[in-house]
Amino acid sequence: MDSFLASEYGIGLDGLLGFYNFEVSEEDKQFLEPIIPIVKNLGVHPVIAKGSDTLLNTVAKDMRKGVTLTNCGFYGPQGRTVRIAPKDKKYIDELSAITLPGGRKFTNMEMETSAIYGMSKLFGHHALSCNAILANRVDGTFSKDPHGATDKLIRHVLENI
Repeated sequence: MDSFLASEYGIGLDGLLGFYNFEVSEEDKQFLEPIIPIVKNLGVHPVIAKGSDTLLNTVAKDMRKGVTLTNCGFYGPQGRTVRIAPKDKKYIDELSAITLPGGRKFTNMEMETSAIYGMSKLFGHHALSCNAILANRVDGTFSKDPHGATDKLIRHVLENI
């Protein structure tokens, strides 16, 4: 809790990159193989985008690295029930249980990383997604000081740029 995480990869379930000529390498397609059967009933097609190695090795050199699941929304797509339950909440547990290439696991879930990484690749830019871990939905724990953790992350990144 309250630790810093730099996303090495963003796995997108948000659909954004499907609107562009975004190509995934054969090597990166291996990440998607175990994900596709889990999300097929949700009507989404996963895509993978990698963060900038340059920024991962400089700005985030001392941060934990992870694989971020990017969803299209905050509620049902992230397994939350708000008066109505999503049609499939177990997909998050199923994705959490798989091992990705290189022994990687999903480390967090949000709504931006794969889009930022994919668009950056298309434009020839460098991008890095850094997150303060504020909640662990698997065990139901939450940060006691989310604003403080976020402020520390912002300062950490700015000092390392």
